[in-house]
Amino acid sequence: MDSLLKDSMLASFGQPPKGIPLPDLFESSSSGKTSSSPLKLSNSHSYDILQAPNSKALFTALKTLQEKICRLELEKSRAHDHLASLSTETVQHKAIFDSANEGKDAPQNEVTQQKSDLVTQVDAAKQRCSLLEKQLEYMRKMVQNAEIEKNAVAEEAFLHQDKTQDKREVHFKLEKVDQLQKECTRLANTHQTTESKIHQLEEKLCAEQHQRKLLQDKAAQLQTGLEVNRIFLSSVSAQKVPAYKIKKKKQVKKSPVSKAPIKHVLPKNKELPFVAGKSTTSSHSLSANVQTVLHMVKLHSSRVSQPQKKDVERKPFRGLPASRPTPSSSVSFTGDSLTDVLLALQDELGQMSLEHQELLKLINETEDNGVREDLEREMDYLVKQMETKSEQILKLKRHQENVKKKKSTQPVKKLPTSARPAQTIKCVSTEAPATPRTKQGSLVRSSPIPKNKTSLQLLKSAQKIQMTLKKDDIMWEK
Repeated sequence: MDSLLKDSMLASFGQPPKGIPLPDLFESSSSGKTSSSPLKLSNSHSYDILQAPNSKALFTALKTLQEKICRLELEKSRAHDHLASLSTETVQHKAIFDSANEGKDAPQNEVTQQKSDLVTQVDAAKQRCSLLEKQLEYMRKMVQNAEIEKNAVAEEAFLHQDKTQDKREVHFKLEKVDQLQKECTRLANTHQTTESKIHQLEEKLCAEQHQRKLLQDKAAQLQTGLEVNRIFLSSVSAQKVPAYKIKKKKQVKKSPVSKAPIKHVLPKNKELPFVAGKSTTSSHSLSANVQTVLHMVKLHSSRVSQPQKKDVERKPFRGLPASRPTPSSSVSFTGDSLTDVLLALQDELGQMSLEHQELLKLINETEDNGVREDLEREMDYLVKQMETKSEQILKLKRHQENVKKKKSTQPVKKLPTSARPAQTIKCVSTEAPATPRTKQGSLVRSSPIPKNKTSLQLLKSAQKIQMTLKKDDIMWEK
């Protein structure tokens, strides 16, 4: 019975049964053939599983499992049939054995033997079930491995896509880097070109600043020239006196000779005549200091022409050189000729014109409004001084002309020493009316001649141009 069960259990693996009768042998052989065919089929299916992809392999594995389960059920049914046939055979053998061994305890032995056979068959079925369970577990493991492989393949595909994307990004970034390098080279070239242009523009700016300074110097010179011309024209227009008055004043009678000293008395609002080379005492030469003479002339003109302007204070400017202080001691001025004094006054007027130029330069250069106002006041004061100086020069020239006319018209007469003071009185009396009053000068200045107007207009236009010119007025062409 054990051999029969063994043959029935291993029939699916192609082993023929042993100790089976011929019909059963034929059946078992047929079953062996049928069972061998499933083995071939299983081998073919396993080959298909290996060749097929993951999803198909799973389906094929499940199909093979189903087929094996079906075969096992068929074999189980055959085993039951075989057991039934065996039971019939045992019954027959029992009957034969009973007939042969009557009187013995044969039935008990047969029952025990049948029980043992059934137990062995049940054990064999259990073993086959355990084998099937092991096969199922193996198939489950295969399915799990297939799923793991599928996930690994998916991860590999995802990583491959990431790598391709990374490669694309790297390529794109490299292209950007190349573009940035090209842009850097282009910017470096443009930077070099702009630096060269800036250098050229700086050179042009320096040249234009130099030209501007030259133009400012020329404008200052022109303005000072115009100012001097205006001063001369105003002084000439202010101090023109009709000729018939001078002729009448020349016919004054001589006063009697007296040795007593005579005081110089002048009417109010009249300027003192500038007389040089005359003295009431015996003639003698003195070394005249030009600075003291000029200081006396300034004080004289300021006291006579502007007696009421004592509160006006002149603010000294730091940029101009300070004039040396002159002693206020009364120095008697007696020169041999008026030409030296005239030249000295002209030199001082030239110095004033230079100071005027320096003031104009400083006004143009300064940006502070307070300093500019101080400089403008200084310039106005200097212009007034230049006007007074030009008036003094004109008086001296007029006096020279009068002296020349007297010398040319009157014969030279030798007079005693006692008559000399009378001549000085005569000169003072003839020169006193020649100086116009301040009111008359102001009236004449209020209505100047057309030439004076043109010169004033030119001066004002030049001043406006210089005041409007600044350092930031340079414009570049785009």
